[in-house]
Amino acid sequence: MTGIRALLLDVDGTILDTHEFILQATEHSLAAHGYAPVPREKITEAIGLEFDDFYKYILGRADFDPLPLQTAHRTFQLEHLDLSTPFPDTVATLEELARRGYKMAAVTNRRRATLLPTLDKENMIRFFDAMIAVEDAPVLKPSPVPLELAMEHMGVTAAETAMIGDTDIDIQAGKAAGVYTVRARYGIGQDGGTLEADLNLDTGISELLELLPPL
Repeated sequence: MTGIRALLLDVDGTILDTHEFILQATEHSLAAHGYAPVPREKITEAIGLEFDDFYKYILGRADFDPLPLQTAHRTFQLEHLDLSTPFPDTVATLEELARRGYKMAAVTNRRRATLLPTLDKENMIRFFDAMIAVEDAPVLKPSPVPLELAMEHMGVTAAETAMIGDTDIDIQAGKAAGVYTVRARYGIGQDGGTLEADLNLDTGISELLELLPPL
C-alpha cells in the first residue's frame, strides 16, 4: 500500500457489524406489511444495493411501492441501534490511523438518518474527514462518483487512496475510481465475492496497522 494516505471506508460489514441490524429490520418490515418470510441468505445477498432496489430484489418483483417497507425498516433501526456494533478493534484501529496522519471518509449507500446515529453512539464520527451517504451523491456505489466526491473533500488523488469494503459493490466502485482496493473478508460479504481486490483483510480491520506506517 505504498503511497496511500487516505482511506475510503464502507460502513456496513466493514467498520460496523450491522448484519443483525439489517436482517431484523427487514424481517420486521416484511411481517408488518403482510409479506411471507424471506430466507436470511436472500436478504444478505441484497445488502449494499440501493434501498430502492433492496426490497425489490429480496421479493423478486418490482410491481409495488417499497416506501412503506423502507419507512418501517428505518423506524425499526432507529429504535434498535444496539443491533449495530463496531467490529472488534475497529475504534482503536481508526484512532491509531488518525494519529498516524491518514485521512478517512465513510462512503455508504445508507441514508444519514440511520448512518449518523450508529456512528455517533460509538463516538466514531470524529474519525472522518468526509462522509458520503445517499443524500450526498447523485448516484451510489458501485458508481465511482461517491468515492470521487470523498476524495475531493479530502483533497487527495486516486493514487493516494484505498477503498476498503466487504462486497463486490465496494470493490467495483474502487476499481472504477482507480483507487487501491481492499476487501474486508471478515464482514457481511464473507464469501469473498467474485471481484478480486488488490488486498484482502482476513481477520479484521486492525490488519491495516501492519500495512500503513505513520505518514
